[in-house]
Amino acid sequence: MPASKAVSMGVVLSNGTDFISLFFRTEKNDNNNEVVDKFYWVQSNASGVPTSSRNNALNGYFSSQAAAESDTPDGYGEVPPS
Repeated sequence: MPASKAVSMGVVLSNGTDFISLFFRTEKNDNNNEVVDKFYWVQSNASGVPTSSRNNALNGYFSSQAAAESDTPDGYGEVPPS
């Protein structure tokens, strides 16, 4: 399943020691040509750059930025209002 390059959404959270950043990518299923948008949290530095080349989602994938921001990984609190 080909995926677009991951794009930072510019949201970085901290639990006091570690950082996570919100990313987005689009994937297309070769079998049915369905296109799926995925938002997900990854370990990052304070600037939002991923700290692991694996870029694994911390708490699953979300279909919208709002859904991802309302369900942050445990210990990271909520996204501050913009």
